[in-house]
Amino acid sequence: MGKCIFCGRRFDDDGHLFGEFCSTACIDRYFDMNPMMRQMRRDIMLQIGGICQEVFKSDEEEPVKQRHAPNFKDLTGKRYGKLTVLKYVGKDKNRHSLWLCKCDCGVEKTISSTALQAGQKSCGCEGARTTLSQRMTKHGMYKSRIYDIWHCMKDRCYREGNSKYYLYGGRGIRVCDEWKNDFVPFYEWAMSNGYKDDLTLDRIDSDGNYEPSNCRWATVTEQNRNRRCCTHSAA
Repeated sequence: MGKCIFCGRRFDDDGHLFGEFCSTACIDRYFDMNPMMRQMRRDIMLQIGGICQEVFKSDEEEPVKQRHAPNFKDLTGKRYGKLTVLKYVGKDKNRHSLWLCKCDCGVEKTISSTALQAGQKSCGCEGARTTLSQRMTKHGMYKSRIYDIWHCMKDRCYREGNSKYYLYGGRGIRVCDEWKNDFVPFYEWAMSNGYKDDLTLDRIDSDGNYEPSNCRWATVTEQNRNRRCCTHSAA
């Protein structure tokens, strides 16, 4: 028989899990009487085994309920341009609320509520795209062959005064919004899909629109062969 050093209760030593104590409650009360002995309590818990590890949790493991000021505004789930607010993550050094946001481009970024309410609409990818577009113009990209291809593609689809409008815009051929509104996406697609100075922009389906899924870079011979095939099929 053993005797609990805290309450004096006797217990059977056979199969006993709690050392010199009769129960987990006595272990907890004994060591809580002296905060300096909490580390000793944790050591004893580890020695006793898994059952005590589940019963006794260290102070650091206890969940802390997040408290907010009465005027706290929860932005979780709200949309700001391309940003979706995922969760609240704390405050910055100026006591501004910080939020984890996910941009439509896939990037997750922590942004303050002040920045969101001031008009931030993306993780920064929009600014990078604008800078790239400005850099291309600044360095003469607008005079390049590929820029001319992009401009002519739109011109024959939308300007009725173009000599080839009847073959394109007049037949309902259009340019996808991504390419129509910005040269940069078209340039990026071209560079990653085989653009060369001796190739031309070709629509796989000559009755389809100008869009990534229907365009390729081809030689003049390949382009002419594609047009003939489509003409014979239509006939």
